Amino acid sequence: MRHLTRPERGFTLIELMIVFAIIGILAAIATVSYVDYTARAKVGSALADVTPAKTQTELLLNRGVPPSDLSLTPNDDAYIGVPSQTAHCDMQIDAFGYGGAGAVRCVIRQGPPTVSGELLAWQRDDDGVWTCVTSLEQRYRPGACEEEPT
Repeated sequence: MRHLTRPERGFTLIELMIVFAIIGILAAIATVSYVDYTARAKVGSALADVTPAKTQTELLLNRGVPPSDLSLTPNDDAYIGVPSQTAHCDMQIDAFGYGGAGAVRCVIRQGPPTVSGELLAWQRDDDGVWTCVTSLEQRYRPGACEEEPT
């Protein structure tokens, strides 16, 4: 008499290798996308940190505060509304001249290596027009920002 045996169940080695290969490929793609996402998020946060300085700088200039007096020091009469360091930026004021031309600059800090140390700035010309400029690669650059002239 023959014994009826159940067919063996389970996966073959090749099936398991294919599944792990697919998972590895998907993980590699997700990692690259995640790094790009975090870099763009850091840039957006840095832009949000530096932008309020535009409004306060404009108010101070319209009140007659000499452009050379603009400051990053809180409690100073010419404080532009942003501290010298935020969670996303090291702030700088670039020489506002007699006509009011100058820049409020953010050097991105504590972000992914692709954006850390890069510049994001609002530049003001003598006519009071503000322009966003940056040293960031095109794929990380906010839509309103132009490449910084070298």
